[in-house]
Amino acid sequence: CMEAYCAASALARDGKRAMLEHPESLIAARAGGAADAVDAKLVIDCAKEGDETAKAVFDRYIDSLSSACASIYNLLDPEVIAIGGGVCGAGEFLFAPLRERTTGKCFYKTHGRLIPAELGNDAGMIGAAMLLTGKWNKPGVYTVEEFDPDPYMEALNKWGLPWQINDKPVL
Repeated sequence: CMEAYCAASALARDGKRAMLEHPESLIAARAGGAADAVDAKLVIDCAKEGDETAKAVFDRYIDSLSSACASIYNLLDPEVIAIGGGVCGAGEFLFAPLRERTTGKCFYKTHGRLIPAELGNDAGMIGAAMLLTGKWNKPGVYTVEEFDPDPYMEALNKWGLPWQINDKPVL
C-alpha cells in the first residue's frame, strides 16, 4: 500500500530507524537521541542541512513516492497529480527530485504535472469535518461533487484558503 511507504509517517518511521542505526547523525543530535522526537519535518530539515543519514532516508522516500506517482501516470495518465500533506511543505526540495525520478519511471515521454496540493494537509480535514458534522451525509455512495459545496467553501474560507466571489471583476 502506498501509505506504508509514501506518507509522512513512513518518512518519520524510517528516520527513527536510521537514527538508532546512526547515533552520530544530525537526526540523532536534533532529536536528542529520542526516537519519539523524530518526525518527517526533522528528517527533511536534516537532509536539507546535508546530513548523510537524513539524505539517505529522504532519497528512499523519494524513490517510493516516485514509484507511486509513476504507477498512477502509467495506469491512469492524469493531467495532474497533486501531493498533499505536511511533507509537501518541503517545496522544491521534495518536488524537484520527485519530478525527475517519476519521469524516469514513466512509460510515456510526457506526463501530467506533479504539484503540491494548494491546501496541503487541510483539505482532507475539512472534508472529514463535513462528514462528521452531518453536513455531507446521505444514505448510499456518493462522490464529493454530488454534495452541496457551500458548507465546504465556508469552512475553506475559515480554515483553508480565503476566497470571495467577485461579481464585478475589472478586466
